[in-house]
Amino acid sequence: MHKVVAFLIFASVNVIVFGQSLSPGQIGNNQVLCYRSAPQTLSFLIQPTGGTPPYTYRWQRSNNGSDWYDITGTTAQRQTYSPPVLGKTAHFRCRVTDNVSASATTNAVSISVATDLIAPVIGTDQTIYNGTAPVPLIQVTEASGGSGSYSYRWQVSDDGLSWSDIPGASAPGYSSGALIEDRWFRQWVIDAACGSTAGNAIRISVNPITLFTSEIPNSFYAWIRWDFGTQFEPLVNGVIVSARIFTGVDEAGLHQVRFWRQNDQSVFELIAGPYDWSFTPGTQGWREFNLPAPLTVEANRNYIVSVTNSENNQYWSHSNSFSPLVSNEYIRYIRSGGGGIGTVPLQELLHPQECFFRDVVFVPFSAGSAGQNQITCYNSMPSALTESVPASGGSGNYVYQWQSSADNQNWVDIDGATGPEYQPPSITSSTYYRRAVMSGDFTSYTSSVFINVNNPFPLAQFQSSISIYDNTSTNLSVDITGGTPPYTVEYTINDTSSFTIPNYQSGADINTGLLTAGTYKFEITSVTDALGCHPLSSGTPITVTVSGINPVSHNRNALVMFNSGSTLYYTGYVNFIKPYLDWFGIPYDTYDVNSAEPLPDLSDYALLILGHREVYTNAYPLTQLETAISGGTGLYSFDPHLFDFPSAFCEHVGSHPGFSSSEIRFNTTHYITEAHTNDIYNPANDTIATKAPLQVGAYSYDLIDNTVLASLGTSDNNEALMQVAEYGDGRIVKWNSYQWTFDEYLGPVWGMDDLLWRGIVWAARKPFVMQGLPPMVTMRVDDVDDRSREMVNLEWISICNNYGLIPWVGVFTVPEGHDPDGFFPKLKTFVDNNLATASPHSFTYHRLIYYNMSSDPQFSAVDNVIEARNTFTTNGIAISNFLVPHYYYLTADALPGIRDMGVEFLGTKIPYDPVPYPGNWLNNKPYRINRNGWAGTGIPHFYADSINWLNTPFFLCLSEIGDDGTTTSQYEWYPGTGSVDSVIARGVRHLRRSLNSMTLPVLFTHEDQLTMTSSEWHQIISGVTTGVSPYNPEYKSTDDAVKYIRAKSNLMIRAVGSNNGLVTISVAGINDMETKCYLFTEAGGQITHRLVTLPRVQNKAIPVNICVND
Repeated sequence: MHKVVAFLIFASVNVIVFGQSLSPGQIGNNQVLCYRSAPQTLSFLIQPTGGTPPYTYRWQRSNNGSDWYDITGTTAQRQTYSPPVLGKTAHFRCRVTDNVSASATTNAVSISVATDLIAPVIGTDQTIYNGTAPVPLIQVTEASGGSGSYSYRWQVSDDGLSWSDIPGASAPGYSSGALIEDRWFRQWVIDAACGSTAGNAIRISVNPITLFTSEIPNSFYAWIRWDFGTQFEPLVNGVIVSARIFTGVDEAGLHQVRFWRQNDQSVFELIAGPYDWSFTPGTQGWREFNLPAPLTVEANRNYIVSVTNSENNQYWSHSNSFSPLVSNEYIRYIRSGGGGIGTVPLQELLHPQECFFRDVVFVPFSAGSAGQNQITCYNSMPSALTESVPASGGSGNYVYQWQSSADNQNWVDIDGATGPEYQPPSITSSTYYRRAVMSGDFTSYTSSVFINVNNPFPLAQFQSSISIYDNTSTNLSVDITGGTPPYTVEYTINDTSSFTIPNYQSGADINTGLLTAGTYKFEITSVTDALGCHPLSSGTPITVTVSGINPVSHNRNALVMFNSGSTLYYTGYVNFIKPYLDWFGIPYDTYDVNSAEPLPDLSDYALLILGHREVYTNAYPLTQLETAISGGTGLYSFDPHLFDFPSAFCEHVGSHPGFSSSEIRFNTTHYITEAHTNDIYNPANDTIATKAPLQVGAYSYDLIDNTVLASLGTSDNNEALMQVAEYGDGRIVKWNSYQWTFDEYLGPVWGMDDLLWRGIVWAARKPFVMQGLPPMVTMRVDDVDDRSREMVNLEWISICNNYGLIPWVGVFTVPEGHDPDGFFPKLKTFVDNNLATASPHSFTYHRLIYYNMSSDPQFSAVDNVIEARNTFTTNGIAISNFLVPHYYYLTADALPGIRDMGVEFLGTKIPYDPVPYPGNWLNNKPYRINRNGWAGTGIPHFYADSINWLNTPFFLCLSEIGDDGTTTSQYEWYPGTGSVDSVIARGVRHLRRSLNSMTLPVLFTHEDQLTMTSSEWHQIISGVTTGVSPYNPEYKSTDDAVKYIRAKSNLMIRAVGSNNGLVTISVAGINDMETKCYLFTEAGGQITHRLVTLPRVQNKAIPVNICVND
């Protein structure tokens, strides 16, 4: 049994020990090394096994991974191996041999060696001007070698030997900013694994910026003591650090240095110096004087540096004919000159182009730009003053200090405001800010920024509670204190319905709309001014109480009396008097004496108007007239025959024969005639010359205690034309002739229309209402393509805008003026910002769009209109809804295309396809009805009415004062002809004529008339707007004005009544916007008025009633 067991154990051991082959184990690991670095020691990660121990070792190397050789030496016989420093990639393994000489090799380990780390090349040396920046330093050749993962740092040196790191400079490239001294730069490359190395160094050499370079004088003189100067112009902002002069070897002694600056009036003023400068002889060449403090100079402004010669040694350098050899982009030489000590040194000494070699050292340095002008609400925080242009020049290193000023002259530092940007605190007064920038010894300032603080905005309050009748409306207003108009007002009615009123002006009417019986609370919820500011308080609510039916009230209408059976005079009323009443919007009833109707109660009316001569042949209702007038009803009579009979207001004055004259003279001390007072704009405003002599008939009765307001004839020989008197509580206006309303004598808009409406207002019982026309001022300029010689780039429009004017421009769509390519973009800016409106006027001066003036067989009005429209469309310019054709020429074929362009309003005074030109005027309202006349120049024109040509509807509106032009033409304003004062006066006369006549006031001219300078145009527009300021006009675009006139023309005041201080106005018609009417009241003999808003009316059959306090 023992033998068997022993045999079995022996067999088992033999399999384990002697049956396993040799395993060499495993070495590690692969390595990546920097160039010329020692690898880590190689060792076994898994020990050898198998075979017959013990083992021996021999390390092997391969340079390509396939051909191996044994490493000699004892170190290669150990179980570990330390490879030497490697310059290239190598492979290693170990051969393991057991005790019976069986051998095996381990895995191979690769040791990769990176190439040598090489720094980038950053370019070559540069030379720059003082205070300028070099070309940015970039890597001409990139870094290479190492691990390939790089970072950088830049260094700077004053001498190329001692280096210091530049904080924050870690990018591949570097921009140093401006330099004022030589500097050296280099770049280090840092590899993520293989260390760092420095690249090449480059030098930036800094040359001073001077006017003179290598020029030298050709002579030296010594026979006068003078202050010699050089005039120069900086082309960029900067500082002067030194003055220089070129001296001969003998020049010496005390010199004085001064600097001068040209002001806005082109006068040189001393700004620095005199500085004393003494030196000894012995130097021929440039000498330099360092200023006590750098002198800041502005770009594009003229300066002089002057340096005297010495009193005892009077040498100076001189050249007879000089021009700089080298120019630069920073400072420009202009000329040299001389003068007595302390005077501006610009006189010639010997020759026109002489030079005295006075120079400066200039350093470009700009504080940049930060912030912009803004308007902010009272006691609120303005927007931050952010940097838009960084500081530049100087030494390139900047320190900041913000300053504030109340007057833009005296500045104080703001504590803690030392960054490039600044956030002002909440402010309650307008303040200027600027940024001071320090760079080394230099200081420069940004342009000041003005923060305009809005007016205090304490309150907005509805005005005021009122009680009105059922099914009427009323006007409310908001009294706004402070802020900047226009405002946006939001309010509620009874806490529910919400309404928004944009572009609101304080005190303007807000119509409530039709209200039925009930109580309505109106409460402001928000008011926002033009600057986005809100009032501290929106006030308290008000109440509109609506109840009851409008009781019988005092009739405030006029009664117009006429006789349709009068073959001599009735047509005069229809054609010449009635158009005035209708245009002025006088609310009136009529009574035709020729009818069978009974005479109404005359006392029921505010005013009686006798519409023409001989309304009655003889049986005037004198008793009724006396009763009505004495009770307060006014009488306005165009019928002098009424006064041929004795009455309570008329007396016998003896026989007066008929009289005629072409001269009308006014007594301007009365309400009716006060607008005819002489002034600087019209020294003869109190007289008018008619085209033909007016006749006043013979008479023997006249008004008792009358005042003559207009007389016919000279001061020595005249008769009354217009008289006024009072009888009882009533007033009487008497015309002894109304021939002036006929076109052959004067006609509408010739300067007497105001006597008609003012006379009606004066005579009528108050309160009295009429539509009239609110004071609006517009501007029309034809033939526009930027052809003004002095005000290019449409500068004249900007100047007009400064004074509120919004010009309508008739455009030449093929521009031939200044910068034709830039014309439409500039025009678009004005149109887009509601600063002008524009329409196609003509292609060019001689090539018309809308009419074949040149008899061109290829002419097509249809194609022309499309071409003109496309020009505006292509350039993105909105076409005005008002159009005036060149020369007023229109052909029928053009009409549909014009309408399709969106044009609703036409400005012309002649029919389409006129033969001959201009021929007779158009017959259209308000005045030219059934009468013909010359349509050319020399007379005023006014149209405002619908017109339908060939089933193409337009609203016709044209307003021209055509009789007050230059001595050679009476067509327009002609601002380019005459002195500034005469042009202002003519413009004021044009506008006043229309304002007094209640027609549309238009400053009308052509762009080729704008021959004046921008300064003169400022004076003219300022003078004209000042001249009409007593009228408190609203400046409107022509588009808005003609739209208003159309709305006014489509509305009629049917009736006016008053009761217990409440005026009820009934209006009828159909229009597309609110309009206004005049409400006249009187107290203590003083007549005043206010404008009352009339609501939009949308149904001709249903009048709208509005109630307002009188």
